Amino acid sequence: MLKEIAFTPGVFDEEAQPDKSDWRDQLKELLSILAPKTGVCPIVISNLYDSGWYWEVERTLKSVEDPKLKPVCQGILTKMKDRLVKRPYRLNYPEDDAGWCREALASHAIDPIDRVVATSQTRATLADECPDVRGIDELEDAGFWHDINDRASPEAFFEDQIVLLRKLCLHSDWIAYCSPYANSSEMDFTIEFLKAATSRPHGFEPVEIEIHFDNWDRGRSMAGPQTERRTKQDRLAQFVKQSLDGILCTSNTVHFFCWEKLLERTLIAGDFRIDGDGKRRRRARWGLSMTHVARKRRPKGGAATDAEQETEPHRWSLMDKQELARPFASFIDEISSTRPTPSSLWSMVSKS
Repeated sequence: MLKEIAFTPGVFDEEAQPDKSDWRDQLKELLSILAPKTGVCPIVISNLYDSGWYWEVERTLKSVEDPKLKPVCQGILTKMKDRLVKRPYRLNYPEDDAGWCREALASHAIDPIDRVVATSQTRATLADECPDVRGIDELEDAGFWHDINDRASPEAFFEDQIVLLRKLCLHSDWIAYCSPYANSSEMDFTIEFLKAATSRPHGFEPVEIEIHFDNWDRGRSMAGPQTERRTKQDRLAQFVKQSLDGILCTSNTVHFFCWEKLLERTLIAGDFRIDGDGKRRRRARWGLSMTHVARKRRPKGGAATDAEQETEPHRWSLMDKQELARPFASFIDEISSTRPTPSSLWSMVSKS
């Protein structure tokens, strides 16, 4: 699942490297991770200080003089743009590489970053202050990447699964959860997902959420299919509002869509872009395919018994661009002609 890495700008500074030959190999390793030949890159990169970090790194990489490294640096810049996730500033604007490292760690204290990577000099400077900072030399070690994968088989408990969604929930402008049973047998997961998606620290923008589900018991109402679906949407909205009353820390919006037929279980997330006509449009950045989701909490005291575990494993995988394109166009893109009219848009506001 998605993992977040913060690099200090000095990592990309040619003059800050004690061994330029090793540094070239390290940059090539990073580029190979950002642009894998197979599978999906599960990495996002912290764009620290309200995106000020990227402009520092861009300037630094463009100043590299080694002709053999220039195409590698350009490749890293291009691929990093697709992986950036903005982090609000926490400290004063950094004046040096150690300052950027402190900024990363201050942001990590608010909502965790999986790896913070700095130059050897910065690590030495902050050795007593920040012992967990990693070095760029570790990029070539298998241990650095050991828990970073585009696939997962989480156990069938909310606690194990929701944590895997944290980066999607934190760094997306919008999120759409699609499941045939989001309003029925998987209702508890829907609620847990909404709690995670709307729980954002100060400085992060509110998120727009959609819940899509199937009209699986269609035909029970005599009111007609459109009225039947709309009634289910409104009921789910009311139930969710009551379930989350008083626990949310930000204002967020949620739409509910009841489809006549929806068979997949996916989570799609992205950001907003302005198109050529000046209109705000959605862009899909990430997609997650899920064979199953949890329906219960982990028992107190640790591991579950065999009886408490579901026998069929839960397999989750990040979707590549081709896999993501179809469900986005069919269910999420606002210009889709097949989208049902959603339930009323409503705001969830804390009572604090």
